[in-house]
Parts: sequence; structure tokens; C-alpha cells
Amino acid sequence: FMTYGMLRDRILSLLDIVKDEIASAGSLLLAADSLMPQTVDAASRKTALLLKCIIKTAALRFERGENGVTAALPSDFISAKQLRCGRKIYGSESFEAVGGRLWLFAAGTGTYELMYFAYPMRIDESIDGDTELEFDGYAADIVAYGAAAELSHNLYPGDMKRFMRLATEFDERIANAAPRSGDSTVRNSVFGRKRGFL
Repeated sequence: FMTYGMLRDRILSLLDIVKDEIASAGSLLLAADSLMPQTVDAASRKTALLLKCIIKTAALRFERGENGVTAALPSDFISAKQLRCGRKIYGSESFEAVGGRLWLFAAGTGTYELMYFAYPMRIDESIDGDTELEFDGYAADIVAYGAAAELSHNLYPGDMKRFMRLATEFDERIANAAPRSGDSTVRNSVFGRKRGFL
């Protein structure tokens, strides 16, 4: 597992900042720590979106409205992986995600289990160093490079070489880890085939 504190230490290491020094006024450590939570949050969300590395399940209650059968999606929803009811599994042609709701075209009302790709928990200033992150070690390392690249812009504004090195490493790691299987590819859930039905 990876904690926020471990990730912070990795990011500081990538930025050549000594993590154990006293964070005095005007120090790089103080500046890095003040920007760290929102930067890690953005890098985490981007990594989860591109890698589809967090998979969750949720019970959805589908009800019939005037425009069809729908259910509210979880707030951390990126895209659907699978929808099932009992032993029946519904493929992506059976549903479409639009506007925070999942529209079901091939079945009726009831409770279904949605397996979906999710965003990680939000990270803000209140996060504790011992908080476990939802990433495995490899994805956390990608997050570290993404956050370090963004932070280097603020901490070392004239050092484009450092920024490019970190950003290139982030891009290469994302490209090498991106999902390639058919059921994990990015689906455009806003302008999909079924949009006309709504």
C-alpha cells in the first residue's frame, strides 16, 4: 500500500528537496508542502482517468421516469466497466452515462450492480500522512512524477530542463501503463451512440 506521506516523500525526492529539514519561511520545503495537496489531487485524478486503475462497485437503483429507465451515478464515476443484475451481464450497448445518470436501454427497473472505473478520493489540506491512497505502487509513482512536474514549475520557475525531465517521465510512464484491452478503453460517455434517445 502507499500512504500520502510516502507519496509526499517521493515527490520531494524527485524535486531534490530534503524532506527532514525545518520548513522555514521562504524555504522550498514550505512552498512545496503548501502546494502539495491540490497538486497531488490533480495528478491523482488525471492518472486515474488515463489509466483506469481504480475499479469499484456500487448498487444502483434504476427507476422509470418520463424519458426512460435511469439511476444516479456515484460521484467518483469515470466510466462503466460492467452492469449486472443477478446472473445477467449487460454490455456497453445496453446503457449510457449522461449528466450524472446511467440510462438503461435493454432492461427494466430494479437494483443492479455497477462495476466502474473511479476517481480517487479528493485530497486537500486536511489529509493526514498516514492516509492510504487507492493506487498501487506503480500508479502512485506515476502520480509522483505528475505532481513533481507541476510543482517544479512553481518551485524552480526558470528550470525548464527539470520540468521537461519530470513531465517526460510522467508521460512515458502513463503511455506504458495505459490500458489496452477492449473492455477498458476510454468511452465517450457524454456524446455516445445512444445520445439521440434522450
